[in-house]
Amino acid sequence: RVEFDLADAAGVVDASVPPFQVHSPELAAFSEPADALQGDACHQRWLARAKALGGEANKTPQKAADAIIDALACDDLNQRLDLLRRALFVAKEDRLSKNLEKFPAAQEAEPELQRLLTARRQHDAWLHQQRMARLARSLIAAFAAVKHQHGWVDMNDVERTALVMLADPILSGWVQERLDARIRHLLVDEFQDTNPLQWQALHAWLAGYAGSGGGASGQKPPSVFIVGDPKQSIYRFRRAEPQVFIAAQAFVRDGLGGDLLSCDHTRRNATGVIAAVNHAMGTAQAQHETSGFRDHTTESTDPGVLLRLPAIPAAGY
Repeated sequence: RVEFDLADAAGVVDASVPPFQVHSPELAAFSEPADALQGDACHQRWLARAKALGGEANKTPQKAADAIIDALACDDLNQRLDLLRRALFVAKEDRLSKNLEKFPAAQEAEPELQRLLTARRQHDAWLHQQRMARLARSLIAAFAAVKHQHGWVDMNDVERTALVMLADPILSGWVQERLDARIRHLLVDEFQDTNPLQWQALHAWLAGYAGSGGGASGQKPPSVFIVGDPKQSIYRFRRAEPQVFIAAQAFVRDGLGGDLLSCDHTRRNATGVIAAVNHAMGTAQAQHETSGFRDHTTESTDPGVLLRLPAIPAAGY
């Protein structure tokens, strides 16, 4: 059973500056964006807008004026911001209602309200990130204590220990001697899913062979064969990084005198799948979002069935 202090994890005591104060210097004096709605100058500014809208002949601006007056009477500043938004904006977007777009007072209020709403969303996200960071630190510390109590290690411990041993100037020679004696061929498949820590450990070992023709024991270096496809990297959640594959590619070629082999032909995928891949990657390359892609081909003649999941809209917008 792992126990931790949820109350502590939920608190926010980080002394760093909230991002909205950096990106919106005019709000730097406030602890949160809605605080900008306090003060006599702000009150008079919004009263003037309400008076101007209330003086219009149409009912829509008159209703907006009444809603602004009600909002200014609210003491809770975040609720006041919500009420001002409701008075002037459409329900699902931060923009003026269609029937208010032609009125100068509403036009004047729009950018101020948009700026405050954007800053509040950013501030809420920052607060959530701070809470999650504190929660994560509590969980990590509790998990580390449980592992220590039972003498357990997990994969992250193994990776970090391997890097420490292979990077240490004293331990590395001892480790490399044993690796030299036991490993003659090294094959790493799906290398695009390798994370930087794993590559640092592997590089710390293989770097002993770069340009020297032998490892710590003077033996012939092992053959190294790395297979991967950066566009198939899908393990970002465990820190996989496609750039690691590119770095390893350069190291094997330049440091170990290896060859770069490319294969753009498959025996597995249907023609419809390959056509979709070529279209998506070709478009990304034309827009300079990726590089080095070449059209793929397939041995299959089956058109297959190509399905696409529906897009998931962002919540709260």
